[in-house]
Amino acid sequence: MKGSKPLLEASKQFHPNRLYNSIFYWLTAAFAIGVGVLLIWITFQLFTIAFPAIQRFGLSFLTIPSWNPVEEIYGALPQIYGTLVSS
Repeated sequence: MKGSKPLLEASKQFHPNRLYNSIFYWLTAAFAIGVGVLLIWITFQLFTIAFPAIQRFGLSFLTIPSWNPVEEIYGALPQIYGTLVSS
């Protein structure tokens, strides 16, 4: 095999697939980090906006099964259950 290049020398040659793989890897990693940051931001916003309601009605808001605006008894359990079952 006089005409073939040594393995080490051949591995140092430019391969476009390596560049594409590297670009794909870093782009995918950036999007994954972006999705994580977005989920953290959504969670933060949800709790920030919901905090006044949690202060007024307490965490029992999540477990009370009735919704009675006349007596100001609000419970989200039926809505949460319906969302989970339908999804």
